[in-house]
Amino acid sequence: MRTVVVAFGGNALQPPAGGAKDSAVDLSSAAAAIADIVKDGHRLVITHGNGPQVGYGLMRNVWAPNDVPRLSMDSLVAQSQGELGTLLGLALTNMLAARHLSIPVVCVVTHVLVDVNHPSFTEFIKPIGPVVSDADVMAAIKDKTHLPLTEERGGYRMAVPSPLPLKVFESGAVQALLERGVVVIAGGGGGIPVAYDEQSQLHGVTGVIDKDRTSALLATELDADSLVFLTDVEGVYRDFGTSSQQLVTEGTWEDFDTMVHDPQASGMGSMKPKMAAACDFVQRTRHPAAIGNLQQAARVVAGLAGTRIVWEAKEERQHAK
Repeated sequence: MRTVVVAFGGNALQPPAGGAKDSAVDLSSAAAAIADIVKDGHRLVITHGNGPQVGYGLMRNVWAPNDVPRLSMDSLVAQSQGELGTLLGLALTNMLAARHLSIPVVCVVTHVLVDVNHPSFTEFIKPIGPVVSDADVMAAIKDKTHLPLTEERGGYRMAVPSPLPLKVFESGAVQALLERGVVVIAGGGGGIPVAYDEQSQLHGVTGVIDKDRTSALLATELDADSLVFLTDVEGVYRDFGTSSQQLVTEGTWEDFDTMVHDPQASGMGSMKPKMAAACDFVQRTRHPAAIGNLQQAARVVAGLAGTRIVWEAKEERQHAK
């Protein structure tokens, strides 16, 4: 039985404008796609993004009355892990039952070690929350969150540090659950960022960890057989969005690492973090990674769709019979 870590991009869990009812339908669609992975006999760990939820949590801090306590960044990440874990866990449980599978789904609130002395904590490069343009709103954000604003198309967004993940504290617990046949949801939003103080005590810190990097780290610590990033496109394209776009079906981690660091490699901007994380996982474990469309999740895991990143070129792509 193979262990697969499946990472959802934020678009897979982004609540639509229609509200909670439509959001549940969207999560059901995602759950249906990954239930097929479990049906194929794989042990499964699911990670997910939380950018919109954390951003709107911060906005609630901005507009809440002065006598309402503000939630810290690490608390908001924890809150969103529970919120999205509940929604996704229920949807997946229903889809597994529809396939006559009685398999428990558990959400693990996950803490991830970061280094507060790393230069990344002086670089507020991760935009979160809604785009705002009203001067009064921007002033309120600065006053209540003490976060800088970064320019985006149409206005500004809050910016936070994005430190690298060093260790997933709950990876042992996740492994134990997998061995008991449990589907695990973990590492939501890149994990709750924590660090050691001078007395070697852990505490939460302000920042949003790159969820793709945490997914790769967790997959490495679990010695997973594969790491799969699911998004809303078929895979990695050269010249994406142009008339000459071309799907890259397979390559070695060195091939993709070259593309990640090539400023001339066009049309890959939003894919590069996933490509970099996938390369890191393959380099460390020699196990394959993949990037593909959510609705083809089982085929992407099987190597029959999407983009596959392998250790050596001799690992030929599987073909559908």
